[in-house]
Amino acid sequence: MSISKVEGAKFVFVSSPVCEKHVMEFSHPESPERMREIMDAVNKLLDISGGEVAVLECKEADLVDIERVHDPDYIELVQRVSEQGGGAMGPDNDLNSFTYQAALAAAGGAINAAQLVLERDCGKEGFSSFAIIRPPGHHASKDMARGFCFFNNIAIVATKLIHESLVGKVAIVDIDNHFGDGTSEIFYDRADVLYISLHAHPSFAYPGKGFLAEIGNDEGEGYNINIPLFPGTGDQEYLEAFDRVVLPILEAFRPDIILVSAGFDGMFTDPIGSLSLTCGGYGEVAKRLYTTARKVSSGKLSSILEGGYDLNNLPKCVISFVKPVLDPSVIEVEEAIKAGSKLEETRKTIENLKDILSRFWPF
Repeated sequence: MSISKVEGAKFVFVSSPVCEKHVMEFSHPESPERMREIMDAVNKLLDISGGEVAVLECKEADLVDIERVHDPDYIELVQRVSEQGGGAMGPDNDLNSFTYQAALAAAGGAINAAQLVLERDCGKEGFSSFAIIRPPGHHASKDMARGFCFFNNIAIVATKLIHESLVGKVAIVDIDNHFGDGTSEIFYDRADVLYISLHAHPSFAYPGKGFLAEIGNDEGEGYNINIPLFPGTGDQEYLEAFDRVVLPILEAFRPDIILVSAGFDGMFTDPIGSLSLTCGGYGEVAKRLYTTARKVSSGKLSSILEGGYDLNNLPKCVISFVKPVLDPSVIEVEEAIKAGSKLEETRKTIENLKDILSRFWPF
């Protein structure tokens, strides 16, 4: 679908069939079926949306966009291994002959989704976008593939937007079950990109990083914010962390655009996650993000798919991110949010984090 055909839509999904061609080892949770299930749900939504939802096929990212984030030798390695038929780049990252193309398409989808948001008067129209792409990106560092990720899609977008003076400040909110160590590393010394991550506690979860005290360095001190959550944390605790930490900082930072690393492996049914969130909880997260975006960034918010491996509930979680933008009659209301078993621990984490960050942010 061309860009001209998405005019008038309130929500645009950006994707590419090339992303489905990347396949890792047999029965790997990060599989093409993730995208297929999501796009099946999106296509059903198209049929009932009355033109409020559209799908755009993305273009590959230009190499120069990748090179602003990743070392050229590393990019060449990914390309060479892939084009030679595939292989392994560490314990979590297998390549096949399509991986390099898929990674370029994934980065391109993330870029295209953000560009759509920047081109629209989102505050007045109520508009947003979501890049349904893979492989995911937030674990990839400048020179290393990690955690199913090869190129850091959200870092590539943020860097491009700032480098081309399309925006001055970017906020990245990472809701994946796992800490986006690659994104954190890439922007750890910078103050023009705010990185906020809510994730399973690193004492119990991959990648073993993302503790409270990791707050950035030099100019970036105070702009890397980690909210580690204990296994069993549910919607109520998660949303309290959002309301008391994430939203006040976003309102103080006032970014020109909010980018969301939208991982849904915190779902209570996810096979490799450890949080206890529901689709209803993710819907409440989306409402808060869109409401805050209207306050601080003229409504400009774009989401990028990261994790989420329960093939039954993953599409439902993605669709929950559309609801706050659409006419309520288009989608039925999801289930109510649920409390987990870690309210006391979460409140203690919030207070400790506010103590650490009080010299940087007003609470």
